[in-house]
Amino acid sequence: MSWLEVTLTAGCPMMCSYCPQDNYIKGYKSINQTSKKLMSLEDYKIILNNVDYRVKQIHFTGFTESLAHPQWDSFIEHTRAKNYKAVVNTTLYNATFEKIDRLIDLDIKVRIHLTDSNINVSKDMIAYFISKYKRKADFKYFTEKGQSLLPEETDIKRKHARARSGRPQSRGGNLKHIPSKIIKGPVRCRRNSFYRGNVVIPNGDVAVCCSDFSLKYILGNLLNQKLIDIHKSEPIKNFFNKMKSGDEKFICNNCFFAEKIC
Repeated sequence: MSWLEVTLTAGCPMMCSYCPQDNYIKGYKSINQTSKKLMSLEDYKIILNNVDYRVKQIHFTGFTESLAHPQWDSFIEHTRAKNYKAVVNTTLYNATFEKIDRLIDLDIKVRIHLTDSNINVSKDMIAYFISKYKRKADFKYFTEKGQSLLPEETDIKRKHARARSGRPQSRGGNLKHIPSKIIKGPVRCRRNSFYRGNVVIPNGDVAVCCSDFSLKYILGNLLNQKLIDIHKSEPIKNFFNKMKSGDEKFICNNCFFAEKIC
């Protein structure tokens, strides 16, 4: 099933150690020809009207924390009104009991990322979420600090929650302190992210996937193009040709989700 990732802000306050957030902030400043730092709901409505192709789910994630947008819940409401399945990946940044109640009331899939950010995420808020959430809770962490935020094991078992550890990756070479998996020769994407998981940013530009934190591979703009046309455009054709070129500096040749074409 295809999805579109939506990044609502031009920067993330969390600044996790394994997130190349600086690259995203610099990349957005370099390509953004507008004054937009937050996606507007009006723009989002236009964007969603141009996504009448392939996409069944909208994932509020990508490069930043969705709950940092002051209207985050309005975006979800509109998404559901347009009959898309909505998914939120969140750290529960700046969470309050009222905000968690609102998140629960929206009745959508929520994935909780337990982070090593210097911004404190209250364990009380996490415990409150799991006590109220009507579905199977899904937690993921990458560091010991993140793991330390997990609710008590008894609470996880009682609510049939899932807690998973992940391995930090270089995001296609965007994080220099994490070694890249460099592949020599032509590559392909195991997830077909260039078709199934593009990321739209606040000004409407469409990044090829969630590894492109530096925003070097913009395929088009959903404020003035249909997604079907973006997927037939010259930028994506050029991207495919680059995948076949075997350039070891290319993002896909450094990506966790890539594999060599035999």
